[in-house]
Amino acid sequence: NLNQINLEKSSDSIIDDSTIIFLFRFLRNNIVGMITSSSGDVISSISSGRLGYKGKKKISVLAAKDIANWLLEQSIKKKLNTQYFIQLKYKGWSTTKLALTHFFSKRRLKYKIRLHIIKDMLSIPHNGCRPKKKSRK
Repeated sequence: NLNQINLEKSSDSIIDDSTIIFLFRFLRNNIVGMITSSSGDVISSISSGRLGYKGKKKISVLAAKDIANWLLEQSIKKKLNTQYFIQLKYKGWSTTKLALTHFFSKRRLKYKIRLHIIKDMLSIPHNGCRPKKKSRK
């Protein structure tokens, strides 16, 4: 359904009905993965704690890959991987983003994934940190 995409918009806003979003949120002590439609409706979601990981293992690369694998299985069960373009979105600080990108690129041919956009939505403060108070002497 490439004809439906309006190319006049910027590449960040090319989202239409033929796109589903794999969103990964990297929290301080957990990783949450979800599949959403282009309108924002959650199709399925899972966290590393729900997969059985405890403590520091919840934010490991292995937990992130297991979450991605579970989401891929859900998309195959619902036949989403071949019908739609897939967007990968990452939010939060983590070193496992690159490992997840490699994970999806290696499984692109096996699961017939049509990757469309990989986007990092890391929120960086625009004003920086507050400077330290000057000492009075």
